[in-house]
Amino acid sequence: MTPHINGFPFLVTNGDIIHLPFYLKDAPLGSVLHMTHVSSIGSRTHILQGHPFIREDVFTLKMRVIEITKAPMVVTVKTKQRQRRARHLKNKQNYTVVR
Repeated sequence: MTPHINGFPFLVTNGDIIHLPFYLKDAPLGSVLHMTHVSSIGSRTHILQGHPFIREDVFTLKMRVIEITKAPMVVTVKTKQRQRRARHLKNKQNYTVVR
């Protein structure tokens, strides 16, 4: 299947673990997500293609949030022209992991 999550397509099979490159704030740990936007379902020989998506009553796709992780700390140094002062911006990006 190829579900679209936040507009991004992901190729998944049964039991896959997907590291989403963003944080789903409305999905707490352990919640089940029902996917409704799937563009293709199939195997190597046969495929069911939607235009743009397949109807929801044709398939069932559930994903469970198994982990919410954080990226390593990234420090960005911002400076103004002709100034000695530098700002240090710290960022730890959140990610969602689903199965």
